[in-house]
Amino acid sequence: SGERGGGGCEAVVVVDATWLTPALVRPLSLGADLVVHASTKYLGGHSDLVGGAVIAAKAKAPKWGDSETAEAQTGSGGGDEEGGAATAAGLALFAKVRQVQCAAGAVQSPLDAWLTLRGMRSLGARMRVHGSNALSVARYLASHPKVKAVHYPGLEDHPGHDTMAKQITRSALSGAPPGSRPVASGPGAGGLAPGGFGGMLSMELVGGRAAAVAVAANLRVFTRATSLGGTESLVEHRRSIEPPDSLTPEGLLRLSIGLEAEADLLWDLEQALGQLDE
Repeated sequence: SGERGGGGCEAVVVVDATWLTPALVRPLSLGADLVVHASTKYLGGHSDLVGGAVIAAKAKAPKWGDSETAEAQTGSGGGDEEGGAATAAGLALFAKVRQVQCAAGAVQSPLDAWLTLRGMRSLGARMRVHGSNALSVARYLASHPKVKAVHYPGLEDHPGHDTMAKQITRSALSGAPPGSRPVASGPGAGGLAPGGFGGMLSMELVGGRAAAVAVAANLRVFTRATSLGGTESLVEHRRSIEPPDSLTPEGLLRLSIGLEAEADLLWDLEQALGQLDE
């Protein structure tokens, strides 16, 4: 952490890691102050709970009502197990989060908390399948003549590919200590975890809105729904649920790739795209 802004201003870095989860990326070790997760998604993993989490880059972050100030705690104890070192501004923001939690009652129900813990037992295994399936789907779509563009950082021509490849390693997936040497997973893999780019992607259809809506309607394995991170694969025409001034392309479909057999997902996309010619 430290001073991240110009003119002596200290910026607070908050990362939403919902799509990748701690199984694939650890933002605190990369310098973030806070990390947020919608545990409704991949952490729970079964589309049966509602929850969220805010994690501070400090093992002993200030709690509401503590006599010590955030500034006083900044110099004590160092960072947490991920190697993060919190700034005073980051700790102060986390203290406000604690205050809202205590004063407003933003506390998860016991059942949802239990479901989250249950889901996290299989998190590493699930993320491997989500990512492996997503990479196969992305590669298939990228070669299809009816697809104008595929947005997935696992593809080597994606503008964020190299950056993401540096941040996600097998050590994050296996639970090895940060900084440990990653295990190579194939030629040119750079120590990437299998499926290390996550399970979310989008595609743009050549035929624009009409083609996108038609493909979504013709899919059989994919379910049309607004969510992500569950065992099932989902498809969504984002522009249909966004305001009129949305910048999302009319021909874009967002895909949350699930845990189904890879061959079933590819078959479903092939038959749905094939019907555009009829």
